[in-house]
Amino acid sequence: LPVVRMEAPCACHASILGDREGRLVPEKLHAIATNYDRAANARLDLYLLMSGDEAVLVDAGISTSPSDGVIENISSVLDGQGLAAILITHAHVDHVGGATALREAFGADVLVPRDDGGWIEDPEYQWHAFWDTVADEFDIGANRDQILEWSGPPFVVDGLVRPDERIRVGDEQMR
Repeated sequence: LPVVRMEAPCACHASILGDREGRLVPEKLHAIATNYDRAANARLDLYLLMSGDEAVLVDAGISTSPSDGVIENISSVLDGQGLAAILITHAHVDHVGGATALREAFGADVLVPRDDGGWIEDPEYQWHAFWDTVADEFDIGANRDQILEWSGPPFVVDGLVRPDERIRVGDEQMR
């Protein structure tokens, strides 16, 4: 899986990957490709923000991402530098599934949006609280086992982030 220097992140990440004025800081961003395209025919990158002697990973991919080269690619970019945190942007399976393995690999805290904490900690709860309620819109019942596998195992998050809170990474702040 390639490691590429960032030019522009996807729309769901663009709002948090900027400097104090909201501008992107591409020289400090790295996109880490995941195996999600082979799993679901959709591209999903994880974003590594490095500033000073700190780094934060934005999102964790699906449960199989860490064992499919992502850990090695993150390590190569970090080049001995530590990973301070894994910031999950929202509770979708493709953003949270690899959190447990990545936390174990790097010893980083997993930070999640306050309103998504319960869903992220327990994929079964998410299934019943969300997917069951949209069953008429999305026919995913046949894929339930696959989706739960990609969600990764239940785990306790290390911190909750308020919607208006900023996360400091070295000399930069993430929204």
